[in-house]
Amino acid sequence: MPIMKTAIKLIILLLILVVLILYIFNIPDNRNQLNVSHDNVSGNSVKNFLNNVSNSSTSIYVHPGESIQRKLNNASADDIIVVYPGLYMENLVVNKSLVIMSKPGELTETVIEAADPGSDIFYVTADNVTISGFNVKGANGGINFKGSNGIIYGNKLTSNEYGICLSKTHNNIVENNSASQNGDGIYLSDSSSNILENNEINNSSYGIRLKNSTDNELIFNTAESIKQYSLYLRNSSNNSLYYNRVSPGIGAENGICLENSDYNSLVSNNVSNNWEGIHLSSSSNNELSKNVVLNNYFSIELLDSNNNELLDNTVSSGRYSWEIILSNSRNNILKGNKAHLFVASKVYSGTNSTNNTIEGSVAKKL
Repeated sequence: MPIMKTAIKLIILLLILVVLILYIFNIPDNRNQLNVSHDNVSGNSVKNFLNNVSNSSTSIYVHPGESIQRKLNNASADDIIVVYPGLYMENLVVNKSLVIMSKPGELTETVIEAADPGSDIFYVTADNVTISGFNVKGANGGINFKGSNGIIYGNKLTSNEYGICLSKTHNNIVENNSASQNGDGIYLSDSSSNILENNEINNSSYGIRLKNSTDNELIFNTAESIKQYSLYLRNSSNNSLYYNRVSPGIGAENGICLENSDYNSLVSNNVSNNWEGIHLSSSSNNELSKNVVLNNYFSIELLDSNNNELLDNTVSSGRYSWEIILSNSRNNILKGNKAHLFVASKVYSGTNSTNNTIEGSVAKKL
C-alpha cells in the first residue's frame, strides 16, 4: 500500500512538471510577436518590393543633368522612376502614385539639394508613393508626405527644418532612414496607423515628434544627441513605443516625453544618461513596462498624470538624482520596478499624490 501511494505521488509530481514545462515554453514573447507581425508589412517585404521594382524593364531613368521633376510630370500613375547617382538641385512635387528610387548598387550617392531652400525637396500629395535611397538636404523640409499608404525607406536627411513630415496621413511605412542636423528628425501631425521602424536620428532639436496623432508604432528607433526630446508625444494617444533606444551624446539631453497624451504603451525602451528619462505631464492611462531607465537626473516623473501603470521597469540613478517621482498624480500602479536585482527603485511622492498603489515603501514624501 505505501508503494502504491508513493507511485501515485510520483505520477502527480510528473504531471505538474509537464504542465510547468508546457507553460514556460508557451509564454508569449512580445518582441518575437512584434518582429513576426512587422515582417509581414515591412522589413524584408519592403526590401523585396524595392528589389523587384528596381529590376523592372519598364522603369524610367533619370541621369545627372536631367530634370527629375520633368520625368515625374511625364510619368503615368504607378510608374517607376530610377534616379542615377549625382547631384540634383530641385524641389519636387509628387501628385501621382509613383515609385521614386535611386539606382541601387552604385558607389556614389544620389543627392538632392533644394533649388529653393524655403520649400520642401519632396512634396507628396498622392497616395501609394515610395521614396527610397536619396540624400536629401538643405531645405525647409526634406520629405513632406501628405499621401497615405506610402513607403519612405533608406533615405538620408540632413540640415533641413524637418527631415520627414507626415501630415494628415495614415498607413505609411517609414523605415531605415537616417536624419541628422535637422530641427525635427521625423514629425507626425494629425496622422494615424503609421509604422516608424529602425530609423536613426541625431544632432537635432527633436528626434521623433508626434502631435495630434494616434495608433502609430515606433519600433527599434535610435535617437542620439537630441537638444529637446528624443521621443515627444503631444495630444497623441494609443501609440506604441517599443524597443527604442535613446543614447545621448555630449550634454544632458532628454528622453521620452508625453504631454496631454493618453493610452500609450511604452515597452522595453532604453532611456539612459539623460537629464530627464521618461516624463509624463497631464497624461493618463499609459503603460510603462520593462523599460530600462538608468542614470538620468530625473528617471521617471509623473506630473498631473493619473491611472498609469509602471510595471517591471529597471530604474536606477546616481547619488544626487531621482528615480521615480509622483507629483500631483493619483491612482497610478507601481509594481516590480527595480533599481537592480531584488532592490526596489526609490519612489518620491508628493503629498498631493494620493491613492497610488506602490509596491515597497516610498523613499521620501516631497
